[in-house]
Amino acid sequence: MPTRAYTCHASDTTIEALRQLRAPWSGYAIAADALTVALDDDVVVRLAVEGVDLERKFEVFRLTASAPPVASLPVEPAGDFGTGRNDIVLFHSESWIEEPLERVAESLGGDPVLQFTGRPGQRPEHASAVCTVTDAIVIATGNGSGMLVRCGLRPYTLDVVTEPELIARFLVERGYRSE
Repeated sequence: MPTRAYTCHASDTTIEALRQLRAPWSGYAIAADALTVALDDDVVVRLAVEGVDLERKFEVFRLTASAPPVASLPVEPAGDFGTGRNDIVLFHSESWIEEPLERVAESLGGDPVLQFTGRPGQRPEHASAVCTVTDAIVIATGNGSGMLVRCGLRPYTLDVVTEPELIARFLVERGYRSE
């Protein structure tokens, strides 16, 4: 039986909100479930994680962004992001489900499936279903610093990474080569 294939890329609304992050920032706030960025022009961009049910026992998580109205926001200083000229790169992963081996299925009981996430092309041929998901972005400043924002390990959480070594490792793992 062929693998059922889905895509869950960033929506047009998300892409438009992410484009705004190129502008100078005045600051940002990080929470377990969101990154909120205040721009110099009083626009606020909020990044979060959205769950999408594809079929019974198969849910994936993707990045989403919007520009909601916000009254006040405690912020970290913008640092290098405040100069503008920020570059945004989107990344995709694959999530897939597999039927467990019979001996494993017996110990789990019911009608179990195993779900995995990895880089594109990592899934095995015997996967029952697969979905390509927009799961991360890297925001690079004109000064060479950056921020990795990706779906967290726990559902509906967000990981925000600013350490250059960890961002570089992520880029290598995803096969990104700057030109």
